[in-house]
Amino acid sequence: MLGTYLIAFPLILFRVRNLGDIATGTARKLFDASALRDLPFWSYTSSNFLIFTGYMVPFYFMASYGQIELGMERSMANYVLVVAQACSVAGRLIASFAASKVGVMIPWTICAISSGILCLAWIGVHTPGSFMAYAALYGAFSGALIPLPPSVFPVVCPDVRVLGARLGMAQGVGSFASLIGSPIAGALTSIGAHGEHRNYLGLQLFGGLIMALGGCNLIVLWLLLIKQRDLKTKLI
Repeated sequence: MLGTYLIAFPLILFRVRNLGDIATGTARKLFDASALRDLPFWSYTSSNFLIFTGYMVPFYFMASYGQIELGMERSMANYVLVVAQACSVAGRLIASFAASKVGVMIPWTICAISSGILCLAWIGVHTPGSFMAYAALYGAFSGALIPLPPSVFPVVCPDVRVLGARLGMAQGVGSFASLIGSPIAGALTSIGAHGEHRNYLGLQLFGGLIMALGGCNLIVLWLLLIKQRDLKTKLI
């Protein structure tokens, strides 16, 4: 990650014209207390938290599920994860293109709720072929959950003076969700487990329901932005 960052950093700065603003001497905030009184900020943050609590669960447990529950060879079970990640690239590109046409909220909400539904649909996957198809679909829909959230944040926080601080606060909360989601799901597999076989129903329900709840909360965020921000269109 550090190596790729060292490549990306100079490319991000290439031909940027506002570098002088960094040297103005103006103190930059890491924390903005006024965000705690802003409903759209809390709606955005809570939605992201719920979505990312469940987002990584399938990726963590796909390979073990294929091996233990479906009897797949280790290499094939790992290949399922590769398929999911490859499809996520396509999902990100398609969702980003859709966002450029109809706004961020529509594809973001659809992909979040669909990812939750697909995680629940994992309960009915009992063959290697259907598992491969499931992995491809989950990868495609969940891939959009990474690039889309920051794209709408300038509407959530229209004040550019605290935009970076508030985005960092929101994403920081989301980072804890990514940290705790998979361990919670892993603990759920021990409930009702017998020998080598784990009980995957608990983690499937946990990941699916919490992502679906986060997707539904995005509708609340959408309505708040329409109501509280001076927007020319409802297609945010």
